[in-house]
Amino acid sequence: MMTKEDKKLSGPQQKAINLFLAGLNDTQVGEQVGVARSTVNKWKNKNPNFGAELDRQQQELNQENRLQLSGLVGQSIQVLRQSLASENERIRLSASVHVLKATGLYGQDHETTSSWAEQSETSEADIQTLIAQFRAMGAQVIA
Repeated sequence: MMTKEDKKLSGPQQKAINLFLAGLNDTQVGEQVGVARSTVNKWKNKNPNFGAELDRQQQELNQENRLQLSGLVGQSIQVLRQSLASENERIRLSASVHVLKATGLYGQDHETTSSWAEQSETSEADIQTLIAQFRAMGAQVIA
């Protein structure tokens, strides 16, 4: 039976959660909080309240990070467009590889994997449109 005390996290446990969210491991958290690594490990694996709170806060942080990253997508695409138009061949090649990886076209094993068009239900016309757009931006598309 869980008591009211079991449900409440101690000050060191709350600090430990913040340190985990900052990317520290069990040993580092234990050192910062002033407890043994094994104690930190028990909190994570045997204290359901600690584990649930750590999971909740990690999910909250992950959601916040995803929102921030999604706000950078437009800027990232613009940088790729500019890079595809670069006079530097290495920059163009690197940008092209990034685009191909993002669309799933880079490094596929064509013998064992269906095509990107089949996987994403993108029509051949859509692929040709993308290639035309890349060419319009000054990129060299290797077929």
